[in-house]
Amino acid sequence: MPKNKSLAYQVKEVLSQKLRIGEPKHLAKKQGVAFEGIYSWNTYKNYLTKSSAFARWAKEHFECRTLEQARPHVDAYLRHHIDQGSRDFPHLLRKAKYASGK
Repeated sequence: MPKNKSLAYQVKEVLSQKLRIGEPKHLAKKQGVAFEGIYSWNTYKNYLTKSSAFARWAKEHFECRTLEQARPHVDAYLRHHIDQGSRDFPHLLRKAKYASGK
């Protein structure tokens, strides 16, 4: 494993740790911990796509090399998409919030 993991690898690693494929989401909801996991492959792929786009943007605009460096720029990323008239804003907000760990 490389000493300095790429930003894309860090995103994938964090999301992979949240995978709960095969575990009952209904039970997790009852326990109040459903937000801590990813329960479907489609959700994982979607989060990975959106989070990777954020990571690329953060690297390009702020030269971030780690997720810790990128996280403070989540609001700027969302503002960037709002300013561009993105129709996908509510969706981006949920994904960015999830990826940022807030």
